[in-house]
Amino acid sequence: MKVYTFELNEAKTAKLIVTVSNVMPFFQITPALIHVPGGGFMFCSESDTVNIASRFTGKGFGVTCTYLYPVAKDYRFPQVIIDLCKCIKILREHAAEWGINPKQIVISGNSAGAFICMTTGNLWNRPEIMEGAGCSGEEGKPDAIICGFGPMFCGQQTDTNIVYVPNGELVGPQTPPTFFH
Repeated sequence: MKVYTFELNEAKTAKLIVTVSNVMPFFQITPALIHVPGGGFMFCSESDTVNIASRFTGKGFGVTCTYLYPVAKDYRFPQVIIDLCKCIKILREHAAEWGINPKQIVISGNSAGAFICMTTGNLWNRPEIMEGAGCSGEEGKPDAIICGFGPMFCGQQTDTNIVYVPNGELVGPQTPPTFFH
């Protein structure tokens, strides 16, 4: 097992923690999971992630990750969406090295994390999101989403004000298959 950490911004308020269980002699091409923990946008519940990651590893996911997003006064929309697209892009860039099927990258989240995942699935192809994430095509697009008890709509803090994000109205052909529980 190997663990890698990627800082997603200069302020070091967001990071991706990657756990690669896919090592020799068991190496094979598998799906990957990025989990976005809940915490009401005030904190990231890392224990939430440990439980999810261990379950998915047991189901054949060779790479499980945690996206720790900026919280409380550091939380900003749409930066969290841009950062999650960056996380997906990182996995695709390392797919061969870590044994990831680049067409099977799943994002999951509970509560606030579910909102971030659903919004990422709905907005990943917006020009400003793609540009911010350094994407030119579908490298920042999730292949599937799992949402646990997350809000479908929510007011979000931007750099200048609060915007309303109605996820239910944003679902379209760009939205990957999504499972709600």
